[in-house]
Amino acid sequence: MAIHKELSRTRIGVQSSLDAAASNMIDIEVVGDANVLGESRTNTAPNNAQRRRRRDFTTPIHLQKSGSPVKLTAYLKGLAAVLGAGASPVAFSNASALSHQVLYRAAFGAELTPAAGSTVASSSGTPVDHIVVASGHGSRFVVGQIIAIERSGAAPWVRRVTAISTDTLTISPPLGSGESPDTSAVVRNLYQYYPGETDSTVFTVEHAYRETGTPITQMRALAVHGQAKITTEINAVGQVEFSGESVSHTTPGDLSLSTNPVADDMGSPLVWQPVLWWTAFGAAAPSVADLSKVAFTVPRKWQKVPGAVLEGVGAVHEVAGRGEPIELECEGLFDDEAWSEFASGTERALVAYTVVGSGSDARIAGFWCPRVQVVESPKITYMDALVSASFKVRALMATDISGATPSLSTAEIRTANIIWFVG
Repeated sequence: MAIHKELSRTRIGVQSSLDAAASNMIDIEVVGDANVLGESRTNTAPNNAQRRRRRDFTTPIHLQKSGSPVKLTAYLKGLAAVLGAGASPVAFSNASALSHQVLYRAAFGAELTPAAGSTVASSSGTPVDHIVVASGHGSRFVVGQIIAIERSGAAPWVRRVTAISTDTLTISPPLGSGESPDTSAVVRNLYQYYPGETDSTVFTVEHAYRETGTPITQMRALAVHGQAKITTEINAVGQVEFSGESVSHTTPGDLSLSTNPVADDMGSPLVWQPVLWWTAFGAAAPSVADLSKVAFTVPRKWQKVPGAVLEGVGAVHEVAGRGEPIELECEGLFDDEAWSEFASGTERALVAYTVVGSGSDARIAGFWCPRVQVVESPKITYMDALVSASFKVRALMATDISGATPSLSTAEIRTANIIWFVG
């Protein structure tokens, strides 16, 4: 039987326990040949028990299935429907969650509970740094999160909420003089992800090639956990590469999965045409940076706890810390700024996001790092005919929002090193 490698279906879902496959599986479109579970294996050990003859070989001993790799790549995509005032979003573990909600949650470790947005009732400040939303809607927002304020015929303003008083949002950086948003302009909430302080959530991943007759290549990975790399390059489609492993998996066979390829629930792929800010830490207004490429991984180190739940494992816990810093690889036009900031340890805020479309049709994706430092001596490279520089920055815990540090049991978006947002 011939099976075409490009005709396949991939699904992902959130497990409620280590040994129970997700009950709500969501289709996700992956890029390339989609060899998502093709390297899964059951390990063996040689059987060196005592034997009678020198060439009396014995069958190897089958070990547990733990450690089988799971790899998938997805395009960076926009939302099919944004989080406006009338939205009814759900958390990543809900049956109606978006496929990329599940993917980003697996990559970062924490999701800000999605909420509906609002509309502008009024604004104030010179420059504008306060937005009043519709009555009673202040509770839909959280200190530390990112919002987008729509503009008719133009790209939305993307800002961070630094304080909330009833329905008044303090935003940073301020809008420029003469940039007061229109009354009734939509204030979008966004899907937002950041490194969690604790995480033991695992996922189910299924993959089925399309084939005729009795399916023989369908596979399911249980208790998947890992990390992802996000790559953004000017005039290219952004990509999210998830790389993890499962605690257990099924061998290829018939899992009663429909093999008709299904489109996912996201919008169109987003070409990276970024707004880039490389600005003094805490500065009132952003400056533009000439970075042609930024790639980063939120490192996630996992530890298995021995137990009898699944394949000799009782639980998995994410335990990354200081030894696994969040670093962003940057490439941009050549000058001496990165060199001097490496030597002096200058702190910056690094913000990068792409907007495709305008007004209510605009779609947004990007990241916000409140504090970064250049931590690796820059190197001279070439960007076609121009001289460029490559350097690495480290994302530090945010300290730009005043007030007591929240307890570890609460959402830590206000102190997060990096916030990934989609809206």
